[in-house]
Amino acid sequence: MKNKQVLKVFNRTIREIMPSIYFWLFIGAITSTLNTLLTIMIPKLLIDAVIEKMTISHLLKLLLAIGASKYLLLEANKWIMIKQNNQKEILNQRTMKRFAQKITSIDYGYLEDPDILDLKERATFAIQSYGALGVIMDAMIKFLAAVFTLIGVGGIISQFNYLFLLIIFALSALSLAFSYRIVIETQKSTQQVIPVNRKYNYYVGQCLNGCQQNDFRIYNMSDIMVDKIADLNMESMRWSDKLYIKIANILSIQSLINHLTQFVTFAYGVIRVFSTQFGPKITLGEFTLLTGASQQFSTAFMSTVESYFKFIESLNYLEPFAQFMALPESEENDGKIAPESFETLEFHNVSFTYPKSDKKILNHISFSIHKGEKISIVGLNNAGKSTIVKLICCLYRPDEGEILYNGRNIEEYDYDEYMKILAVVFQDYKLFPFTIRENIVAGRTNVSDEEIWQVLGETNIETAICELPKGLDTYLDKHIHEDGTDFSGGQRQKLAIARSVIKQGELVILDEPTAALDPLAESEIYEDFHRLVRGRTAIFISHRMSSSVFCDKILLLQDGEIKAFDSHINLMKQNNLYKELFTTQAKNYQLQNI
Repeated sequence: MKNKQVLKVFNRTIREIMPSIYFWLFIGAITSTLNTLLTIMIPKLLIDAVIEKMTISHLLKLLLAIGASKYLLLEANKWIMIKQNNQKEILNQRTMKRFAQKITSIDYGYLEDPDILDLKERATFAIQSYGALGVIMDAMIKFLAAVFTLIGVGGIISQFNYLFLLIIFALSALSLAFSYRIVIETQKSTQQVIPVNRKYNYYVGQCLNGCQQNDFRIYNMSDIMVDKIADLNMESMRWSDKLYIKIANILSIQSLINHLTQFVTFAYGVIRVFSTQFGPKITLGEFTLLTGASQQFSTAFMSTVESYFKFIESLNYLEPFAQFMALPESEENDGKIAPESFETLEFHNVSFTYPKSDKKILNHISFSIHKGEKISIVGLNNAGKSTIVKLICCLYRPDEGEILYNGRNIEEYDYDEYMKILAVVFQDYKLFPFTIRENIVAGRTNVSDEEIWQVLGETNIETAICELPKGLDTYLDKHIHEDGTDFSGGQRQKLAIARSVIKQGELVILDEPTAALDPLAESEIYEDFHRLVRGRTAIFISHRMSSSVFCDKILLLQDGEIKAFDSHINLMKQNNLYKELFTTQAKNYQLQNI
């Protein structure tokens, strides 16, 4: 993506979330320029006043006017700077909020694409770690102030001699060329040392990772890790030393050019004071004005170009952000129909292949589920079990065929209304650092504590919550809340199941709901399964074949196709993968019990 396109995305984002920031950038640049011009003018005004033998009263008035103007401009600059800093902070927060909204609105498939996930991480780094938005704002402030200052001081110098202005411009440009050389060398060195820093950060991160400490201590890995970090640190320092030597050499040449600029400025000014060789004689006050304007011209010229380069550099950092924000958003069901009470769910000749994959996960599968049925989906890893769940939940769309709810394509239903009929516990379910109550009710406001406790009792997590000092109002995650709690994996999974039950969706989907539970807890969930779903239609996915005994039918997936769809009893009478899996697991359980 080109800088022009990145800038377009950046401007569109600013206009949408905080357009007023441009006004404050402009006002800040004007007040900064006025302050600079006043600073240049003050010596001339005072010297002229002394030479012209201004009366004490007039001199006091002049000093009062200068002091008041300077004070007002400084206060205005300070106030505007505070305003700009506040707006930059707000802008960063609103941008991250917008970024989070974008993440939740793009097609779900993107979030399982490694390239998009990498793009998301680089975009997050640009905003949060590098602070690209703040850097861009600062660059724009400096650029505008420098341009306005150039116009002002350039106008002052041109009144003395256009040729002198051209000489100062040429020397400033030469000095800037060396500054640009420093930028190039720094960027080149940074790119070369990135692999070293990446390894360094990885090893340091491993040392700081609390989950790794057991192995570090048991196997005495700390010395090896420290040695690797030290080696990488030395390699990074060698790169830094080479860079600093190059920069020092460039700065030496640049210093000579800057001193030459000062010498030319003062020499020209002195000649104009004592002779008419380059024009009419000037006063001492005009001499100070000329030298001050010349110095400010060089400074403003450097600031203009450097801030421009900084702006372009920050745009490069923002490129991943712009690319991510340009991703097409999810095409949610645009239907207007509210789904009726659940009667049937049917897959009709459905095929599906994941993006950037040639393997067809589902190959023209067809089956139907009727109201009140408990269906177990069984198969080996990557057979497509969870893919069926994601298709039902509209996280993906079929490549071929259609999914029918009560005989109508699910895409014809209003998306939000369709979501209300689903209650799902995914394999990678998430609980959030909210209170237990907030995690369970999930935004619903019409759920009573009595209902919550009833479901918690049914999922056998009630006792653990009752023992907490704050009960349902206890926060999950001690990393954020000091008085929070960290439940075990099994307890957290029971909370996730409780959340799905209390939603009262007409179709309950449990994708590996007992993966983190011990055998006893698993048995309790299976035994209470019918009561938990309260007669609703349910789809149950598990690698543990014992769950199938409690279901009406088993859908056997193999190689992306449906190999069987029948009851446990009937499938056990045949020679198929289901019987093989069930018999193998049963033998293992028998051996474990001996």
